[in-house]
Order: sequence, then structure tokens, then C-alpha cells
Amino acid sequence: IRLLRSDIFYVEVYGHYLRMVTKTDTYEWKDSLQSMRSKLDAKRFVEANRSTIVNIEYVSKITREECLLENGTVIHVSKGAYKGLNEAFMRFYVG
Repeated sequence: IRLLRSDIFYVEVYGHYLRMVTKTDTYEWKDSLQSMRSKLDAKRFVEANRSTIVNIEYVSKITREECLLENGTVIHVSKGAYKGLNEAFMRFYVG
């Protein structure tokens, strides 16, 4: 499959599999989150927790516990990831 990175909402790991949610579909395959991170822009795709990276372009709101995406998905934000996620959000929208 050929996908535009700008179409990806988030990528999450469960077990040995990845789940990628895009504007139009959800894809699953066997891989690691670390491997996927190396293929994505670190300024745009940011860790929300140990299992999930989000496309900052589609983040509507961030709290210390949750990240709300434009498609209505709510993703848990870990304590360790909050600062980096919030800073990336501010950089992306403020400049």
C-alpha cells in the first residue's frame, strides 16, 4: 500500500503488531513502533504514550491525561510524554 504520511492520524502497537489509523482506513501488520518511527517525521509524529505516536496535525486538544484527535479518537497521554507532545503541538501551530 502506498500512503501519504499526511493521511495518518496515529500509529499504535499492540503485542508484535502495529495498527495505523488513516483518514480512510485502518491497517495492521507485524512490525515494531521503533521501526515505524524511523520512517516518519519526528516533528510531526510525536509520542503520546509508549504504545502510540500521533500526527500532531490532527490533534485538537491536549490535556495532561488525554489527546483528542480531529476524528474523535481519544488517546491516553502518559506523564513522561506530555511535555514533548505539548511542545510539539505549540511549535506546529504557533511556529
